[in-house]
Amino acid sequence: MERNGIEINGMIAVLAGILVYGGVHIIGLTAVHEMKTLFLIVLASITFMAIVTALTTWNSRVGAFFSLILLLLQLASSAGTYPLVLTNDFFRTINPWLPMSYSVSGLRQTISMAGTIQEQVVFLIVTLVIFIGLGVMAYRPGLGEE
Repeated sequence: MERNGIEINGMIAVLAGILVYGGVHIIGLTAVHEMKTLFLIVLASITFMAIVTALTTWNSRVGAFFSLILLLLQLASSAGTYPLVLTNDFFRTINPWLPMSYSVSGLRQTISMAGTIQEQVVFLIVTLVIFIGLGVMAYRPGLGEE
């Protein structure tokens, strides 16, 4: 992942998060904790960008395939579209290990509950740092050049 790629992808992720936040407000929805909601949406967007960028930097076709599989697993196990208690054991087992679970949980907190999102923010930041590191390692500039 070269520096310009990270910067461009990061800017796109931030813009996408802001657009989602704005779009939700355009349709008339509001959150109890507006700034925390915006922060969490942008953090989640950047985290997902880092995951996809790291995977596709490692291997564009295989990385894109793993990104798609990860997306499908997260949709099924995050309890955002379907209650977790009604899913099978596999999805309940992987739920605590996937970033979307923390995004959904944090958004529930900021949109309609107490707004306590420390655990979710820590998990997303740790995931972000890990995948930025993996992406930088996968890039390995200069290999094969002599």
